[in-house]
Amino acid sequence: AIIGILIGMLLPAVQQVREAARRVTCANNLRQIALAMLNYESAYQRFPTGHSYRAGADPIGHGWGWQTHISPFMEQNNYFNAIDMTLEFGLSPNKELIAMVYPGALCPSDSGAVKIFAVGGALSDPGIAKSNYVGCEGAFDGSFLESVPERRNGMFARNSAVKIGQVNDGTSNTFLAG
Repeated sequence: AIIGILIGMLLPAVQQVREAARRVTCANNLRQIALAMLNYESAYQRFPTGHSYRAGADPIGHGWGWQTHISPFMEQNNYFNAIDMTLEFGLSPNKELIAMVYPGALCPSDSGAVKIFAVGGALSDPGIAKSNYVGCEGAFDGSFLESVPERRNGMFARNSAVKIGQVNDGTSNTFLAG
């Protein structure tokens, strides 16, 4: 009985410590994303685009997303160098690459139920790697296709090229990704 009581007291404590460690890892992933974005801005004098969109492409907005653009700054050079950005991302060799998940794109506390795009495309697209982090596109109210361009005022709108001087509140007071 005593051993059972001790185990009953110990298990919740162990689970709390594990969840605290997962929260720290998730916060570190966000920190690494922010540093990669700032390093990207230093290299190209602008933040990465939310997703690059070419005329004539799928109207949902398939295109290479900000996570792909910052991948060299997150020690994913091999991934980035293997991509052929002149091709649609659903064609080989890109199709195989967009299915790859790297640990910095996932929160360890994720239950696995949520699927968010990493390189662009619809939330339910099969074959697109999962990521738990999204960039702020702006103040639009839910429908990407119906939102007016003035409401796409975030850091990572489609085909955006926001410079650090355009961030009036400063980067520490502006929502980049979450």
